[in-house]
Amino acid sequence: MKRGPKANGHSNGSLENGEKMLVKSTYLLDPILKQNLAVVALVKGKDQSDIVREALTQYLTSINCDPTKPPKLPQYSD
Repeated sequence: MKRGPKANGHSNGSLENGEKMLVKSTYLLDPILKQNLAVVALVKGKDQSDIVREALTQYLTSINCDPTKPPKLPQYSD
């Protein structure tokens, strides 16, 4: 199974050719979920990480969280 492109090493946030800055994350998945992800990626000709990013974006949007803006913590007063 083909792996996605390696990180481009831009640690200072500078990007070339309009690339998005991405950070590496590791998540544990149920084996069957991982198998399904691999098959969907193969059939659709997409990287698994692209599918996971799309699914996470859809989930955050569904709970009224804007995935394009930084999170804000609620303000608590004493």
